[in-house]
Amino acid sequence: MEETSAIVRDLLPLYRRGTCSTDSAQLVQEHLATCEACRNALQEMTSAAEAPTMSDPSSTAGSPRRPEACDSERQLSPFADSLRMFGRVLCPHWLNISSISDKAGLTRQAQKLLRDDTLEIVRRKQRGDWMAALCSTADEEPFLCVYERNPVFSQRWQATGAALQYETGYHRKLAAGC
Repeated sequence: MEETSAIVRDLLPLYRRGTCSTDSAQLVQEHLATCEACRNALQEMTSAAEAPTMSDPSSTAGSPRRPEACDSERQLSPFADSLRMFGRVLCPHWLNISSISDKAGLTRQAQKLLRDDTLEIVRRKQRGDWMAALCSTADEEPFLCVYERNPVFSQRWQATGAALQYETGYHRKLAAGC
């Protein structure tokens, strides 16, 4: 019984908003019929959520809370959660990778990796999940930048390394397509 109460208390916020599954809602309802402590916890949540706050525009004296606001909150909650996840996790990740056809984006990555704003990509060569780019600076100094296919967005690439010194003539072989 104590373990079930702990599970139900974890589900109470979702149950109160109406966003839990029907099976979970049924479990909560059955448990609430027999457990006074969980009923009290739900009552406290409900009363705390309905208590007026200074920042709540509907907290003026005598004005009841609008039920349609609760309904829209319930409908937007999964959507808002998805947007928050995209904004915090995927958006920064997406902005730091480029498609293979985005030469400017790949160039920006190489410039950031090699800390040289004058760097330009001369030629690219892809093999499986790896791509090498022959880069040249304003001084025509050659560099090799290595890109890896992104595991989350498979059509996008991220600069992962660079070779500042390598065998003489290697950049000419790469430029020739060998």
